[in-house]
Amino acid sequence: QGLRISRAEEEELFSSTSKLANDSGCNKGFRLYQKWLLQQEPFDVIIDGANVGFNNQNHEGGHFQYPQIDIVVQHFLSLSQRVLLVLHPKWLKEDANLSIVRRKRRKFDPVSKSKDTDADPMQGIEEEDDDADIVYPHDGITDSERTAAAGTPLALIREWKELGVLVCVPFQDCDDWYWLYAALDSFRRGNEHVQVISNDHMRDHHWRMDSQKAFVQWQDRHMTRICIQAEEDKPDELAMQLYPPRPFSLRSQLSKDGQAWHFPIPAVRSRAEQLSSGRPVAAKELETAEHRWLVAYLAAPGARPTCGEGQHQSLQQENVLGQQQRQEEAGQQQPQQQQQQQEQAHYQQEQQQPSSSSQGCAQAQPSAGESRPAQPPPQREPHPPPPPQPHPAQPQPELRPEPHPAPQQPAQQPAQPLVA
Repeated sequence: QGLRISRAEEEELFSSTSKLANDSGCNKGFRLYQKWLLQQEPFDVIIDGANVGFNNQNHEGGHFQYPQIDIVVQHFLSLSQRVLLVLHPKWLKEDANLSIVRRKRRKFDPVSKSKDTDADPMQGIEEEDDDADIVYPHDGITDSERTAAAGTPLALIREWKELGVLVCVPFQDCDDWYWLYAALDSFRRGNEHVQVISNDHMRDHHWRMDSQKAFVQWQDRHMTRICIQAEEDKPDELAMQLYPPRPFSLRSQLSKDGQAWHFPIPAVRSRAEQLSSGRPVAAKELETAEHRWLVAYLAAPGARPTCGEGQHQSLQQENVLGQQQRQEEAGQQQPQQQQQQQEQAHYQQEQQQPSSSSQGCAQAQPSAGESRPAQPPPQREPHPPPPPQPHPAQPQPELRPEPHPAPQQPAQQPAQPLVA
């Protein structure tokens, strides 16, 4: 329900898709294709042949695989589905280059938004000349295809033509335009469950259509992803795995009653696990991962947020225990701080006031004519030891301040005030 598009969005999307191939109105091959589609019944499954043929071939020695396309065609035909296979003519040649070639794609401008191009794309198709060089759905079975050995690419192409599932696009056009338009045409004509078999996200086409939100919503409902691999114990046999759209949308959404938000959470490795292992989660793993829902209930205006009874009790216990622990830590730190403050004050007092032994030495100074007897340096009382340590068997050494020379003036003389 969250991915449904309105009738107006459907019409705008259909018009933008036709403009991808025929924005100028001069693409005669595409207009003939539109005319041919009107003569067909809506399709159930539309296969992006090039994308399926190159599925899982991004490795050394990988190439275009006709058997991969055939396994998809035969699967849906066995389910009594109306199938349309779209292929570019370069894959139908006898000497086709099947290797993976990285070519720079042509750049196209965004589709126009002028009023004259927003007219009905079907208008005037019936008046097109039928005697054109382009024939749909294809040019027929060739002699090389008719004499090809079973299991070869040409034999598979002949079989697809005989089954009536293959359509060949004009050589100068992009095949994506044709299968996308065919899917939207079937959807528009009543087949709401039409599916496109492709792993293409069509980002460049989405950009050309001004990044319409309705296009992304339509993709989430009508794009079936696919994975084709060889069997481990039987390399000659292929295993196909389809990933159809989920019955729900992987989007944050509000419940019908408006009382709760639902957030999809993929069941994958956490961010910390990804960083520790050095292996980030791949995009394909995110797409195929199981999702769980985080539900956030909305509180009434002015109401205090609540939670489950058991969770509420556990939170209270954690708060009480945390408060007690903080009080105990504060009680242990307070005596230590007081002792440190007392020691610091006593040490400062000893620095400022001279001892009695130093005062006596100052009063017993000899006259100028007398010789000064040798006297030992004045000794200060030792600094009181610090509080006992946890191990009394190993006491800490006593701290003794450095001895200071005797003052030059009597202790009873008041200190001169400092001038600022």
